[in-house]
Amino acid sequence: MVEAQIGNGHPIWLILDSGADNELTLPRKCRNSGRISWTRQVAAQATAAGVGGAVASTYTWIRSISVFGLDLKDMPAQFEQAPEAFTRQTRPVGRIGGAFLKNFRLTMDPQRNLIWPEWLPDEKTE
Repeated sequence: MVEAQIGNGHPIWLILDSGADNELTLPRKCRNSGRISWTRQVAAQATAAGVGGAVASTYTWIRSISVFGLDLKDMPAQFEQAPEAFTRQTRPVGRIGGAFLKNFRLTMDPQRNLIWPEWLPDEKTE
């Protein structure tokens, strides 16, 4: 997990989920809280299915997120009901998906709990 900030500095944990097709998944309570804003109205509502089952998703674009030392604007995101284990956390937990991670080369040092991201938006690593 990595620490990020959404909206006007609201902290969130993001799980690195390289198997997810989307860029960013945030808990539905973040969208409903009024703490973050989006740049476009709801683009679509659908049911998303994965290993954990099916959930209702709302797709839109959030105004800003700071992660890996980058301040990103107009980021595509989907909002879903968080798994029960995540709802008990004091800080919201979301996921960074494979579509976003393809813009980075990540080096991980699990012994020291460190991740070094290298931003490569023009190379699309696989």
